[in-house]
Amino acid sequence: MISAIVVADSGVGFASLSTTLEHVDGVALVRHVNGRSALRALVKALRPDLAVIDQMCWPGLALARISEIRETLPGTAIVVRVTSLVSDWPAQALANGATAIVPANADTATTVAVVREAIAGKATTVRPTSSAVPAQLPRMAA
Repeated sequence: MISAIVVADSGVGFASLSTTLEHVDGVALVRHVNGRSALRALVKALRPDLAVIDQMCWPGLALARISEIRETLPGTAIVVRVTSLVSDWPAQALANGATAIVPANADTATTVAVVREAIAGKATTVRPTSSAVPAQLPRMAA
């Protein structure tokens, strides 16, 4: 069983991400965390295999949350849901240690595919012009 945490500040974000994770076979949501929680201690205690982060978590904290998870438990797959693939934010997320990027408006099947790729250790994103095909990106160094 793959344990997962969701980092999201809005109820809608948490509901959406947790519902999506229900469609990924073998994944169990073990905790919801808001953007201001003491994440390092939680990650250290729970040792999640997967973290899904909503970019819209408390302003400016999403990048810090990615770094905290990566530094605390380097092997954790980190999927970030972003509001735009056009800005430089997705590149910053990948530079901070995200494994995969998926747009917030992606359908469930696309998001599930990206989560599965991340769990398999493949760095992925969805092209802004693509509706469902993950594109391979260079793997991030652990």
